Amino acid sequence: MTSRGAITGLIVLIMVGAGLVYVAWHLTRSTTDAVCQVCNRPIHMETRTVALVGGKREVFCCPTCAISAARQAGKTLKFLKFTDYATGWPVEPEDAFLVRGSDVNPCLAHEPEMLTDMEKRPAALTFDRCAPSILAFATRDAAEAFIEEHGGELLLAKDLMAQ
Repeated sequence: MTSRGAITGLIVLIMVGAGLVYVAWHLTRSTTDAVCQVCNRPIHMETRTVALVGGKREVFCCPTCAISAARQAGKTLKFLKFTDYATGWPVEPEDAFLVRGSDVNPCLAHEPEMLTDMEKRPAALTFDRCAPSILAFATRDAAEAFIEEHGGELLLAKDLMAQ
């Protein structure tokens, strides 16, 4: 009877340990995807982009950041998923309609209005990894309606990769 209780206790202990390992893994993975590993900005659900950079799967705050990362590292880039700006749903790259250069950039929306240099003097922003903005849409109609209101140019993912 005692050996049966010991075996049951051991099984319960192993299951609890496995559950704790899973929870730790899940929390670590969630935290990693919460901030763009390139620009350290929050990954907004309406612009989240998943891409292969040099064959490694990475999550970015926006398509522009993914392009910047690949160019600066001199690595290949392949988009795996965009996020529809209008709905927040994932969009396959071959189905996405992209708007580049509109007056909407969620990555810059929460930046301070005034940047300062090391001496605390106003500094001009001359480069930002997330500019110009690239927003994905699941339908051409949604992208064109957005362009009418916010400007920008319509692209397909294959056009974006060719540039």
